Amino acid sequence: MSTDATLQANVKALLTHLLSIGADIAPTKEGKQGFMIWNLDKVKSSIDSQLVENAGYKLLPKPKSFAPDGTIVPARAWLGTVSNRKAATLDELMAKATK
Repeated sequence: MSTDATLQANVKALLTHLLSIGADIAPTKEGKQGFMIWNLDKVKSSIDSQLVENAGYKLLPKPKSFAPDGTIVPARAWLGTVSNRKAATLDELMAKATK
């Protein structure tokens, strides 16, 4: 199996697992890769971390919070790829600071 086919199979296995444990998942904004899990408190202990890793994804939990209108936003998690950014050099930081 090619790398792309393997990755797609791993992502499908992860999403199938999430649905089987009752995760309330939804895609993120268009153009962004990943998903939101809206009922994290209910499914967190059942999420298979090996499936997450095999898909090349990270699980980034977000605590319960308040929306601007005062409603409560439940604890949730973003699940998707995380790219490592190159650390900024001192010259790059200085250039931004002096603009």
